[in-house]
Amino acid sequence: MPYELAKMRDTIENLNKEQQIQILRLFKENKIPINENKNGVFINLTGMSDDILSKLDTHLEHIISQENLLKTTEDVKKTYKDNYFDKDIKDNLIDTINNGNI
Repeated sequence: MPYELAKMRDTIENLNKEQQIQILRLFKENKIPINENKNGVFINLTGMSDDILSKLDTHLEHIISQENLLKTTEDVKKTYKDNYFDKDIKDNLIDTINNGNI
C-alpha cells in the first residue's frame, strides 16, 4: 500500500501538541528512532515498514474523523445557541408561533 509521506508529514505538523505527542508515543512504542534538537523533533518516515505506516495512517484518519465530528457537533451547538438562547424569550415565542410549532 503506497503511502503519501509528504501528506502524512504535513498532517502531523498541523496537529495540535497533544495529538503530536500521541503520534510520538506510537513511534516510541514501535522503537522508531526519534531525533530531537532545539528546532524540534524529527522522524525519518522514509525507512519505516508498511506496518508502522499503516498504524500511523489509521491513527491520523481517526484524529481527522474526531476533529470533523467535533466541528459538526460545535456547529449544531452554535445553531441551537443562536436560535434559542441568544434571542429574547419574546422573540423565540413569536418565531415558534410564526413557524407553526404551537
